[in-house]
Amino acid sequence: MPTKAPISVVIITQNEELNIGRCIRSCRDLGDVIVIDSGSTDKTQEIAEQLGAKVIIQPWLGFGPQKRFGIDQIQTDWFLNLDADEYLTPVLFREIQSLSLDDPTQAFRVNRRSFFLGREVRFSGWNPDWVTRIGNKPTAILQKIQSMNG
Repeated sequence: MPTKAPISVVIITQNEELNIGRCIRSCRDLGDVIVIDSGSTDKTQEIAEQLGAKVIIQPWLGFGPQKRFGIDQIQTDWFLNLDADEYLTPVLFREIQSLSLDDPTQAFRVNRRSFFLGREVRFSGWNPDWVTRIGNKPTAILQKIQSMNG
């Protein structure tokens, strides 16, 4: 069952040539892919463009501000936010495709699996690691404005 609304993917990068291909290939069939690159000196930008992503150069603002900058660049209401070293498993990809995106106030969390030195970390508070990755841009903007106004 396809999503009822298109999802744009926002990926933040810097010198991620070893990871960016896997990341983009795992999610590009969801919708547009926007890569916010903070000045890579390797082949990150070239690889992203070869895989069909739009690359925007933005000097580093910090994790949150860099991701918000990326979300501001999308043309759709819904976004999936990823780091370049993250990727969607086929199961997670299908789950995202099946989401009902009728409620713009809803955001979706995923259970991120963390790895250290090639091994999955299953302890020390790293698992489960639920992170919000899918949201609605107009709702996120409204919430930000409301929080600024107290």
